[in-house]
Amino acid sequence: MRNILVFIVLSVLFSNCKKDIVTTTPPPPPPPGTLPTITTSAIGSITTTGAISGGNVSADGGSPVTERGVCWGITSNPVITGNRTTDGTGTGIFTSSLVNLTANTTYYLRAYAKNTQGIGYGNQIMFQTNTPPLAPGDSANLFFITAASNTTGRSFITYNVAKNKIWEITNYQSVGFWNTPAYENGKLYIASFNSMLSLNAANGGGNWTYTNASFLINPKLKNDTLVTAGSSIAPSSTNAILLINKNTGNVIWDKVVTDQPVGTPVLNDGKIFNLTTNGTGTNMKLSAYDVVTKNLIWQQLLVNGFFTAAPPDMIVRNDSLIVFSSNSLVHLLNKNTGAIHWSKTLGTFNVHLYKNDLVFNDAGSGRVTVMSLQTGNIILQSNPINYTMNNGSAYIYNDAFYNVISDSVFCTSLLDGSLKWRKRYGASAGGFYKFIAMGHTVYGARQFDNANDESKLIILNAMDFTAKDSIIIPKRDFTNFSILSSAGKFY
Repeated sequence: MRNILVFIVLSVLFSNCKKDIVTTTPPPPPPPGTLPTITTSAIGSITTTGAISGGNVSADGGSPVTERGVCWGITSNPVITGNRTTDGTGTGIFTSSLVNLTANTTYYLRAYAKNTQGIGYGNQIMFQTNTPPLAPGDSANLFFITAASNTTGRSFITYNVAKNKIWEITNYQSVGFWNTPAYENGKLYIASFNSMLSLNAANGGGNWTYTNASFLINPKLKNDTLVTAGSSIAPSSTNAILLINKNTGNVIWDKVVTDQPVGTPVLNDGKIFNLTTNGTGTNMKLSAYDVVTKNLIWQQLLVNGFFTAAPPDMIVRNDSLIVFSSNSLVHLLNKNTGAIHWSKTLGTFNVHLYKNDLVFNDAGSGRVTVMSLQTGNIILQSNPINYTMNNGSAYIYNDAFYNVISDSVFCTSLLDGSLKWRKRYGASAGGFYKFIAMGHTVYGARQFDNANDESKLIILNAMDFTAKDSIIIPKRDFTNFSILSSAGKFY
């Protein structure tokens, strides 16, 4: 009996000391899936501080889309940790409103959609907010006019808003279109044949003169530096990119290029971009140099590029370099590598930047064309007047393209291509050569075409081109002018 009790006690103690054995079953693996598939909608309704976009979630990737919208920023490939909208859930098309943007700023935008696998992004779109208009009534206080005559030679003439001539430089010399000055803090900087002049805008008094062995191209200001180039028929050892101190007129940097520079070089982000030709107007090359070392970074031959009646132009926007070759080509390149994103042979005249697009009139067909800067694709083409346009001046104002045919100005909507109006200004075959829009006023240079006519600077209402006033330039060829506004801004 005693042995039985001992066995029972030991059995109980053993059972109390034994640990429970727990069997754990791992959770099932998540169902297979992918990121959502989404595309970004085109930008629309761009203002100075807002825009409309959106996207289309075409597939949820195997799990529900819990958030969708657009994200944007001032650098490429924005993500949702920055600025973003939230515009519902699930698949399908949605609309996004962007607010609190900065005027005249380039933005990058992508649609996004989120599921359990992560975040899917759509294609990237680049756009630029509008520039705010100048205050109503903003007006000019000085007109700087380049004029020529067979008897008096070329002059640089200054008028005020009361139409009184303030001062004039006689026998002023310039090379065709290389006669637009730069301006800052009351001083003008003008290319005059082989010289660069620094003048006081108020009285024409000289500050300094720099002389070069080659013709000098229109200067552009970059901080305290004038960017220009010496340009003679290539090859020439006097052809060079030049950086000139605006206060002293001393050359602070130069680079001999031998080929002929055909436009003002562009100084940007430690690089200088320069366009040259071999002297016959063909074989146009675009070169990038390091400012510190002067070494060539890259060089591109712009195929079929040429230089004829007007100089080409270059504009830097973020990492892109836009080149308008004279009358024929438009290129978009990477400014850091020189890689050409696209090139278009378009027979273009009057190329202008408009939001994130290019606008020009096609010399062959007469069409007003809007082309995507990002892709080079045509967005809109219109020829509402059914007429081949010439290479007179043009400009953009208030979502419309204003261009010249002989004595007439045509206003074409850039929203739908319709003709808004046409205005005629007498029977002058010379027509208009240049327009400047400032606030609610437009200033146009009208060239004389016979012995009984005179050149005029016509002052017009910007909305309907009603003539408000004019300045007579007696018996002078008058194709170029610049304006200093009352706000101190130079045009």
